[in-house]
Amino acid sequence: MAGWIPEETLSEIRSASDIVDVVSEVVILKRAGRNFIGLCPFHAEKTPSFTVSPEKQIFYCFGCGAGGNIFTFLMKYHGITFFEAVTALADRSGVSLPEKSVSSAQRRQKTNRERILEINRVAMEYYHRHLLDKAHGRAARQYLHDRGIKDESLEAFAIGYAPRGWDHLISHLNQQRIHLDAAFQSGLIIPGKKRNGGYDRFRNRILFPIRDLGGRVIGFGGRVMDDSLPKYINSPESSVFQKGRSLYGLDRAKVACRRFDAVILVEGYFDVIALHQFGVENVVATLGTGVTGDHIRLLKGFAQRLYFVFDPDAAGLKAVERIVPALVKEDVTARIVTLPEGKDPDAFIREKGPDAFFMLMETAAPAVSFLIESAKARHGLSPSGKSRIVTEMESVLASIDDEISRSIFVKSVAEEIGVPEDLLLKKVSRVREKGTAAKRAERGFTPEGAFSADASEAPLARFEKKILSMMLQYPLMVPEIQKRGILEHFTDDRLKAIGRRILEYRGPSEGLIPELISMVKDPELGERIAHLAAGEDSWNTEGCLKLIRQFERHCDRALRDALNTRIQEAQKENNRALVDALLKEKQKMLHKRD
Repeated sequence: MAGWIPEETLSEIRSASDIVDVVSEVVILKRAGRNFIGLCPFHAEKTPSFTVSPEKQIFYCFGCGAGGNIFTFLMKYHGITFFEAVTALADRSGVSLPEKSVSSAQRRQKTNRERILEINRVAMEYYHRHLLDKAHGRAARQYLHDRGIKDESLEAFAIGYAPRGWDHLISHLNQQRIHLDAAFQSGLIIPGKKRNGGYDRFRNRILFPIRDLGGRVIGFGGRVMDDSLPKYINSPESSVFQKGRSLYGLDRAKVACRRFDAVILVEGYFDVIALHQFGVENVVATLGTGVTGDHIRLLKGFAQRLYFVFDPDAAGLKAVERIVPALVKEDVTARIVTLPEGKDPDAFIREKGPDAFFMLMETAAPAVSFLIESAKARHGLSPSGKSRIVTEMESVLASIDDEISRSIFVKSVAEEIGVPEDLLLKKVSRVREKGTAAKRAERGFTPEGAFSADASEAPLARFEKKILSMMLQYPLMVPEIQKRGILEHFTDDRLKAIGRRILEYRGPSEGLIPELISMVKDPELGERIAHLAAGEDSWNTEGCLKLIRQFERHCDRALRDALNTRIQEAQKENNRALVDALLKEKQKMLHKRD
């Protein structure tokens, strides 16, 4: 994996970086003995099974099997390449990467993503300058001022303006002698046959740069300044931008989210900016896709309390209905902030102020309770009203995969509206039978990467894993393993390969595990190493020698059994010479061990 970057450079970057600091930026970690634990960012779970070891500089999830070192965490979490992860950590720690170590293929791999990020940065600066231009940006600035956006916010959020016309950005990039390939890949330019191969995606729109957690521009949201449609358009998805995993403003809000242990989720760019202007900084917005499970899992890394602010209309109710299954799956009790009819957060806070907004947050109801109360307010509790409420709620309840959680919510709804619990449960069950087979497949997450020993494993396989764990966690015994030739008796070639890597390692003992993970090319093998190293066994020299002797005796028994079988076969064939040779070999074996 790392052959093109000197090992000493990788070691320097690892030594200058702390995996706990890096992981804790996106996962809430709590100390548990020598390690830190938290909810896994790679699968849905209710009880923390994700562990980070500052001593070993690794992470491992005992639920899904994801594991590795500081580089593989960044790769897996952000969906980036190894080189990008190394570059990010090198920049963070101030370590210089030798340019000569990068091959042309890796340079292309590096620049493809970086070129998209760079072209987005160039476009952001161009559009922002256009907004601030006294002549060209006058109408756009006036529109923003009329919407209550202050000059400080124009700068803080780098808001821009895309002028009228088909090729202003193209002309700017050509003047700067910037190749247009990355602009096509990012979606800033749309391919077309008539206008020199393409035309600007954003035209006569206010532009809101969308950033990743590191503050890099990954896309844009564009809004018209009149009633024309579509009102909003976003950058298309690309290698750096996925709407279902991105949130507007999270780069600016993450510190406040941690400070207040709460995230406020709204639906629009203007909502985020308006709340920020009134001092409410722990606020983010979706990007027109609705709230996804990835969004919720992402937000759980910054706060335990989630507040969703939806428009009080039919679309808002549908949005709440859609997020309930993901909330239950992620074990999150999000509260729904209800605004007065016709008000969005932007208009409400400018009219009523932040104290009134905080008051609404204090009275916010959990999502399911919100749906029940909304249905009761619309339909009442007459027999026909109850029937309509059940019709609305049964699909929401049926979408909850966890059987216990579903039964709890069914009971709650039945009690709230006064219907028999068993009848409601039957209706919900019928809905599930009709349309939830695909969702049922997600129940009971099955670890795919986990590399644990189970009772059905052969004793030799369990021995081999235990010995590797010992070598990783107590490297003082590695010379003894090498002297006795223990690895030669391994039957699992993949385990033997890991063992040989350990024997080849020549660096300091504290760098063994993270460096070993960097050396392997197979991500699954890296996760296996992390699993073997993640245990908390109390190793000492006496216990290690005892394990080694047990393994040797087990191997000897297997060899003796095989040799006895060969002797019996030679005796049946009356091959006296072979019998004598095999008996001598057996005699040597009996006296070989100490």
